[in-house]
Amino acid sequence: METFPEPPALEPDAVAALVGYARDVVAHLEAERREAAARGLDAPELPGLVEGWTFVATALAESYDRLDLLPE
Repeated sequence: METFPEPPALEPDAVAALVGYARDVVAHLEAERREAAARGLDAPELPGLVEGWTFVATALAESYDRLDLLPE
């Protein structure tokens, strides 16, 4: 059985920046979703994008054992 791939070596600050970026994208998309709802606009793609970017942030944090970078 093959082992799970190891993430590339990155400095801790780079990992924090990448996780932070993904979390910032989530916050932006959630704000867009709220604004669209307030205006009565349909934005069916936004929930999936929020879910995807949340997954990216979580996967990066877990890959580098940096769960401290995720919200409680």
